[in-house]
Amino acid sequence: MFKHLNISQRYHFVNVASYTSQTLTLAPKIHEASAGDENLLPYFESRCLSTLGSQQVVWKHPKLSMVHSVRLGACFTRFRVSQLQSNVKVLSSGRPIRPVGTFQPLLYIYVTSNDVSHYTSHGGRNAIGSWLGHLRARNVFDWLIIMVNSDPQYNTPKILQKSNVLDKIRSDFNVRTGDRQFLEVPAPNSAEEKLFNESWNQLTYLVRKSIISACMSIIADYDIHLQMLTDSCSTFTWDYFEYLDRKEELAHMYLFLGGHEHALHEYREATELLSKCIQASTQQGSKRPQWLDRLTQLSSSDEVSHYVCDYSLDVTNTEIKQSSRLKNRNATLFELKNYLLSRQASILCICDRLNEFPAFAYHTICSTLTEINILDVSKFLF
Repeated sequence: MFKHLNISQRYHFVNVASYTSQTLTLAPKIHEASAGDENLLPYFESRCLSTLGSQQVVWKHPKLSMVHSVRLGACFTRFRVSQLQSNVKVLSSGRPIRPVGTFQPLLYIYVTSNDVSHYTSHGGRNAIGSWLGHLRARNVFDWLIIMVNSDPQYNTPKILQKSNVLDKIRSDFNVRTGDRQFLEVPAPNSAEEKLFNESWNQLTYLVRKSIISACMSIIADYDIHLQMLTDSCSTFTWDYFEYLDRKEELAHMYLFLGGHEHALHEYREATELLSKCIQASTQQGSKRPQWLDRLTQLSSSDEVSHYVCDYSLDVTNTEIKQSSRLKNRNATLFELKNYLLSRQASILCICDRLNEFPAFAYHTICSTLTEINILDVSKFLF
């Protein structure tokens, strides 16, 4: 995901992979059959870039009553099949995970014209079929098809009206009739100015809703998956670092939406589950899971001791940066606890609640001292 530009104004950026039928038409005659349509996508992108953040959008946590408002912006990129990695891990729902620090579009958009001839006879159907096929093969659920209607008879501001091209797409690719993944707007100069502006403002509103809907679906899928991981934490093959990665991906989604309290809650739960697993290890005898054994290991002799780590607190940036040892799952107990504390401290800074940090730090010190004794880490210190 892209960095947030201004946390204080809660202005956030959305990655959107956009696509037009013209970008896949390789034969010159197909370009000619859709003359003028090559400007559809740039116009759509520029319009969204200038209007998407003009109004706040409200969202509510799926399980809690807290309501948030946020301003969204967009950063567009052309769709490429390489964006849909085939070897990526998936959640229990089948949705691909969203690793922190990697580029993954949040919403996939296909922009096409209302040219029935182009759709049926000049490659339009094949282009859309290829696009949808790639998305479905990778379990990508968050997409939109937007038709820009250049028909001068377009005389209604209603977005979701019937259209020959959109109806054909629904029929050809077995998309539910009531699915709201199809939108329609008039092309420039095809409608009077008032109607044109009303239609495009409504489109912007629906794109905002689609972005929030995609975020809520991702959050719901992560919640279900994380509950499954939590329920299986007592199994010998379970790995805390796998759980922590998913927790951070969910926390990052909350930070993206300005839901700092929810992100803080995710880190609190991650810290509590770590302590719970360490305490439960006393019932496992001398045989511990590998991830627990790694917490007690010393660094190699040519490295500086990693028992004390420093993670800077930047109140203007919510970017999550793990140390190389955390990424490689070789972190010590001290590194891991310090990292979890630093992430919570950073969020408290952003929320102007740093006065709560001493209580967090005190609890971390007390719990770590207990966990040192349980894991018998002290024998490595002297």
